[in-house]
Amino acid sequence: MEINIKEGSAFHILKHLQEHLGGELTPTKYEVKKQGLSITSQVFSLIKGSTIMIHSVNSDKDIYYNVIGDKADDRYLNFRFEYTSDIMKNTEDHEEGMDLQAVGMAVYDTSYSFKTHNKGGQLNQWVSLRISISQMKDVFPHFGEYLEGLFSNEQNWVKYDIAPLEIHMLLKDIFDLDLEQRNPMTHSIVLARMIECTGVFYDRMLHKDFKVQSNVHPDDLQRLMELKDKLINPFEPLPALSEIADEYGYSLSKLKRDFGSVFGSSIKRFHTDLRLEKSKQLLQNEKRSITEIARLVGYNSVSKFSLSFKKAYGITPKEASLKYVKE
Repeated sequence: MEINIKEGSAFHILKHLQEHLGGELTPTKYEVKKQGLSITSQVFSLIKGSTIMIHSVNSDKDIYYNVIGDKADDRYLNFRFEYTSDIMKNTEDHEEGMDLQAVGMAVYDTSYSFKTHNKGGQLNQWVSLRISISQMKDVFPHFGEYLEGLFSNEQNWVKYDIAPLEIHMLLKDIFDLDLEQRNPMTHSIVLARMIECTGVFYDRMLHKDFKVQSNVHPDDLQRLMELKDKLINPFEPLPALSEIADEYGYSLSKLKRDFGSVFGSSIKRFHTDLRLEKSKQLLQNEKRSITEIARLVGYNSVSKFSLSFKKAYGITPKEASLKYVKE
């Protein structure tokens, strides 16, 4: 299934979905339920100029979205945080080939055109925060000042990162709510958790090595997202950069430049960060030994794994495991 969506306000986007898929649309909710497809999108307009959308999509088949950018001056900055409810499930019964793919988070100017999709046969959940760029200067003046040094003033940009465990825990608080109950407590939790998610994302971006923004062409961005999907399996060894460049039709210099522009790191660093983030999630499962976890995320040496983990998080895997068990 393929759907074309023109960027705009939250209601405008959901209206597009309704035109393609049917269903019921109100100012606070879009819902469609039919054989092989279930979509629920909850809309929270809590602060002038910003909208939070909470999405759950379950389809028998893959859904492909062609998102067409909006070049209008009154466009949006969109933060998107992916969520998976089984990120901390017991993995003791899984074989070494189990799917431990990471979820991600992104921010982009809605003038950007790109392609994305929801995988069929599984529950896809994410939360987005859309902030009107024109309103942001009035409603969030200090936030705008912070972002100014990090994000390009030009149109056509996107930045992506692996969603850390902290983001998952914040999103879990949202998805655990009864979102049909629109009371002050629900509104407060949704707003607070999204502010925290944005803060975590921004803090991580400050520590990334983002290159001067080159306006990555939508086709190149699509190839980078496909490459990212390949990299986010921590069991797969990292191919040589020359092999990656050949496979995705890049010159080596352009691959490094475009990847650094979108992901704020080298390909090798991104893959290493992913392995360590997955190990942090696995450490919550007390039935897994540190030796097992090191092997699962591709480390043959436990000592090398421990050194890398401590360098990234400031504590050893053993200390992290005890911390998570207590929590």
